Amino acid sequence: MPGALRSRRRAVTDRLRNNRRATIRLAGEHDIATAPDVTRRIDAALEAGVGCVRVDLDAVTFLDASFLGALVRGRRRCAAHEARLVVTCSNQRTRRVFAIAKLAALLHDHH
Repeated sequence: MPGALRSRRRAVTDRLRNNRRATIRLAGEHDIATAPDVTRRIDAALEAGVGCVRVDLDAVTFLDASFLGALVRGRRRCAAHEARLVVTCSNQRTRRVFAIAKLAALLHDHH
């Protein structure tokens, strides 16, 4: 699984815990340019055999429809591997984007 990747627009940190759960923490802006990278990270976690992939969006400042699509596809791939995709986000602005797109069900409510 890749290590940390940082740039001006975004920060991504992957962490594998007990070979059972992977956490992908994202920060900054995520759009059509970063969606494939997130897809690759979800796929890498599944290839490592994890049962749960957690995507943490707490530090995300912007996301677009292509990025939401990558998360929907990631959930499908996780289900095909008998794994769970858990998307967490405490940022109300980002949560609202999910609600407007009628994808609030993707979010794990951890409040």
